[in-house]
Amino acid sequence: SVLLNPNRNPELSRTQIEQRLRYFLGHEQIIWLHRGLAGDDTDGHIDDITRFINRDTVITMTVEDPHDVNYAALAENLDVLRATQLQTAGGTTPLKIIPLPLPETRIEGTTVDGSEYVPASYANFYIANECVLVPIYDPRYDEKVLEIFRQAFSDRTIYGIPCADLVWGQGSIHCITQQLYGIHLA
Repeated sequence: SVLLNPNRNPELSRTQIEQRLRYFLGHEQIIWLHRGLAGDDTDGHIDDITRFINRDTVITMTVEDPHDVNYAALAENLDVLRATQLQTAGGTTPLKIIPLPLPETRIEGTTVDGSEYVPASYANFYIANECVLVPIYDPRYDEKVLEIFRQAFSDRTIYGIPCADLVWGQGSIHCITQQLYGIHLA
């Protein structure tokens, strides 16, 4: 939804965007998810929704309450993932999906951009050399989510980091690790 949003690439078609992704990233298959979380000021960054954890497995956010503001978007995205067949040298194989529960995203008051929702998501984790930093937000789900990560990343130590305050800035652990600027030392 980010790359296809008219505010990002109005002059490019979906086909043109796919061509550029293939060229710059070296991948043949593109999986398009439809929408991001309510309160995400980026129009749906993928690191709040679904993340690959290996070549054939994704972790994705889900919500069971049909009255939740994110229910329709996440159900739609889950349908796309369930229908995805990964292209392999031997043919195709279904994408493996590990669902994660969505923590509470509605807040009291509003964020700096006026939203009453924050993009609180366990998918906004960061993989380091020997550990995975997992944002935690909601005591109802935190331990279950950490156990899912322990199983998915059995070769790394899993650290849960409270991020309820951080997400008010419209992002979490993965978001704050992305903007690294080169430093030229003369």
